[in-house]
Amino acid sequence: MGRAAQVVALSAVLALGYLTRELRLLAFRAHQDNQSYEDRYYLPPARWLPLMSLGFRAALADLIWCRSLVYFGEEMVHKGGVKYAFDYTDAVLELDPDFRAAYAWIGTASVYRGGVDMLADGLRASRYLKRATLRWPNDGELHWRYGAYLRFELAPHMEEGPEKERLFGLSAPHLAAAASLGAGPPWLALNSSALLARVGQTEQAIRHLEEVYGTVQDEKT
Repeated sequence: MGRAAQVVALSAVLALGYLTRELRLLAFRAHQDNQSYEDRYYLPPARWLPLMSLGFRAALADLIWCRSLVYFGEEMVHKGGVKYAFDYTDAVLELDPDFRAAYAWIGTASVYRGGVDMLADGLRASRYLKRATLRWPNDGELHWRYGAYLRFELAPHMEEGPEKERLFGLSAPHLAAAASLGAGPPWLALNSSALLARVGQTEQAIRHLEEVYGTVQDEKT
């Protein structure tokens, strides 16, 4: 084969390779364009997972936790309802009840979940935060999260009445505990004592102020 023929043959092979590559890219793009995002949950009921983990409960909890974060991000991008947030949380906690981040995460997920009844979802999420405070009673950050969730996320969406006051009453001791444990913003000590007084716990409010007086670092407070 002459030199010219070799150059022609090589050029043809390169052109064919380039054309094949472009066709593959076009096919891939067409496939991607035809894919539609679907909000689906593929895990079995949470109570089955400990047995199915074959003893690797913590490892499986970690994997499901990572998937729940990806799922939350996908739902935000596609403006979905994040309707399986509770299922993912139940799955993680069934495998590892000490998975602290999952308790805190569901509060955030439920706030941005949307859905038909945000208040019902919020009350449901608050029960996970309550479980966390019972599991870690000396964790000020968890008391702050739970109390603030009731006081600032749920109560404002309720009409004036007994149920709203009930939420204030539930949040008050947790906000006070958070302030006593050094968690939350500097103004929390005053806010939590005022809330205790509002729900009729005047003596507790006074004791709370006495307790935190020597620990608050903010001079204005």
